[in-house]
Amino acid sequence: MSQPSLEDLAIKAKDLAIKAKDLAIKADLYPSDVEIKKDLNRTLSGKRKALTALIQGIEKQLPSLCQHGFNADIDMQAHQELFFYICKNIDNYQKNQPVMHWVRTVLPFKKIDAYNFNTQRKQGNQTAQVYSTDVTSIDKKTGQTLLDRHQLTEVNPSNFQELVTIIKEDPEGLFRNKLFKKNPKANFQAIALMRLDEIKWEEIVEKLEIGNTTGPVSTFYQRCYKEFKATIEEYLKGGK
Repeated sequence: MSQPSLEDLAIKAKDLAIKAKDLAIKADLYPSDVEIKKDLNRTLSGKRKALTALIQGIEKQLPSLCQHGFNADIDMQAHQELFFYICKNIDNYQKNQPVMHWVRTVLPFKKIDAYNFNTQRKQGNQTAQVYSTDVTSIDKKTGQTLLDRHQLTEVNPSNFQELVTIIKEDPEGLFRNKLFKKNPKANFQAIALMRLDEIKWEEIVEKLEIGNTTGPVSTFYQRCYKEFKATIEEYLKGGK
């Protein structure tokens, strides 16, 4: 059986993304309809799987990453942001457009952004490692994307503002007491709210003054998300 093309995967992910938005609206209108919620969850799961397969396919066709030094930092950061951009904007994919043409159009701008950021870092601190080489876009073991904003917003995409409110109010103090490297400013609550506000990791690191690399805090955030996912879902359901 032949493997689906990148275009097939992109179209599938786009169709599922559009369907998920429609179902989210219906779920708001008919909150007691269990079948709509089940359909929404199935659709979101299918979308995630399609996006994961798409990103893995794109990864195979991208030029090999540099392995060492400054260029490796730039490449990894640019690829990370490219993959996030594609997942976030999949519903804008044009069905008659080759996926790799889309990639080649976007990637240079992501590399410019990464170069500018890393250059500024090097000028500001000559001894610091500019960007962590421990950042990946896909969890190879689970096959799931680790695009963090989608992780939280897909808990319930129709209740984004409610999610923000829950993180802010933090009724049990769980989120603000989960600290990155024992730094009270760099807690899960602060980081999650900034990510939900679409603030980039580089800006978060600068705002919270937590070093010169984004990899460790990104890993901390992903770990906390997994830990708190069930709790957040309970809050959204009104169970706490």
